[in-house]
Amino acid sequence: RCARWHPNGVDDWSPAEWTNAVAGEVGEVIEVILQHGRSDAIVDPLACEIADVLTYLDLLAAKLGQRPGGALTTEWGPWPVDAELYLALSMNAGKLCDLGKKLNRSQSGLVGNGVGGDTLKGLAWDRMVTVARQLATLAAFHQIDVWGAIVRKFDAVSERNGFDIWLGERAS
Repeated sequence: RCARWHPNGVDDWSPAEWTNAVAGEVGEVIEVILQHGRSDAIVDPLACEIADVLTYLDLLAAKLGQRPGGALTTEWGPWPVDAELYLALSMNAGKLCDLGKKLNRSQSGLVGNGVGGDTLKGLAWDRMVTVARQLATLAAFHQIDVWGAIVRKFDAVSERNGFDIWLGERAS
């Protein structure tokens, strides 16, 4: 399905564009948290936004030549679910954007980063896994089935856009 929006696959976007997309989706996670707090109404919109972030992290991993396996959906921590987690999630998304910018510079042959492209990719991967694990902590706290959320979001987008690619069972 990625090919429909990105005919050249993940290479249509630079690392900075993919990391900016991740950060934008993390911002939407934080927005849902601020809008709903700890009410029961948070579960569905939070699941949807967590699915978006994890989807973009998977696409970014492909761009960086990584195969995440379960690393992007494995619960790890434990972090307490409080303002410190939300702040850390925002900070890690911002740091990921900074690494994306530095990767762009490195791939363009610009000097000044002080580290090579492979080192930057490794640092970006570490930050991506941290973001994913922080999201897994949030999902566990709110009893969100992460894979189920990804399937529901993916299939809803496929249906809305008339795509024939589904992760779950297609409604008849």
